[in-house]
Amino acid sequence: MSLRAIALVLLAAVVGAADQQPIAWRAWDDGQFAEAKTANKLVLLHLGAGWCHWCHVMEQTTYRDPEVVGLVRDHFLAIHVDQDGRPDLANRYEDYGWPATIIFDGTGRELVKMRGYLPPTRMRSLLQAVVVDPTPGPSIRAPLPMQSAKRDGELTPAQRQELM
Repeated sequence: MSLRAIALVLLAAVVGAADQQPIAWRAWDDGQFAEAKTANKLVLLHLGAGWCHWCHVMEQTTYRDPEVVGLVRDHFLAIHVDQDGRPDLANRYEDYGWPATIIFDGTGRELVKMRGYLPPTRMRSLLQAVVVDPTPGPSIRAPLPMQSAKRDGELTPAQRQELM
C-alpha cells in the first residue's frame, strides 16, 4: 500500500470517528434542568457505579451506538453520575439497581425510570418513544402516602417474651 493510500485510510478513520463521538456527558447540576427547559430538551440520567460490570457494558455498547448517540445529541442533555459519589441520588434510585436510567423533562419531573442494562435496540426505542410522548410512563408511580403502624398490629407482651 502506498503512503498516500495509508494516509487516506487514516483520514477516513479520523473523520468517521469524529462523526461517532461518544455522548458528551455532563455532571449532575440543577442548572441542567433550566437549560433543558430553555432548549426544549429532555434530561437523560445514567446513574451507574465504577465497580458495576453492566454499567461499563452499557457505556461501551448502548451509549456508543450511532443511533442512540444521535437521539441523545438531538433531544437530551445527558448526565452521568457515579452513585458512589452522590449518595443522595444513589439512595433515591437504589431500587433501580445499577445502571439506572432516568429521563426527566425540563422541570425535573420524572418521565421514565429503568433498571439494569438496556441494549442499544431497547434504548433507541425508549428514547424515540419519550421524544414522541414526553409524559410519565408506567415506570413512574406516585409515591405511596406514609402511614403509621396500627396499634392492633403490635406484639403482645407474651409474644414479645416468646421471641426473646
